[in-house]
Amino acid sequence: MNMLFVREDIDQLVTKNYAHHNTRKSFREAMLKDLAQLAAKYGLTGMQRYRDDTSGTGIDVGWQDQEGHLVLAIEIDNSLRSRSVEKLASLPDHVERVWLCYSPKEIDVQAYEDNVNGVVMKYELGFGRREG
Repeated sequence: MNMLFVREDIDQLVTKNYAHHNTRKSFREAMLKDLAQLAAKYGLTGMQRYRDDTSGTGIDVGWQDQEGHLVLAIEIDNSLRSRSVEKLASLPDHVERVWLCYSPKEIDVQAYEDNVNGVVMKYELGFGRREG
């Protein structure tokens, strides 16, 4: 799986869903659904609120291969949550990791990528007083 293509697809989903959803909750729910469905494009099965059997960790979205092995884990947060970083970092080494964070706060993306051993996709999205 080419993570560059996955990142591009996630960028497109963020843009689409931000344009169509006025609240953090509705945006997050749309992203969960769309990210789970995106797995099929890569020949994988996507599941919302995935629970990894090997670690017992609950993940927002998990993509599995045909044998049922987790190959990609995605966490979606509207703020900097150490719990999400810990969950991603605890996964087996063979699992690709993406942390999609849409907080208006600035972060050191490289430091977080080192912590999660994966990709951090940082967006500065505001859901306060947008026109819808």
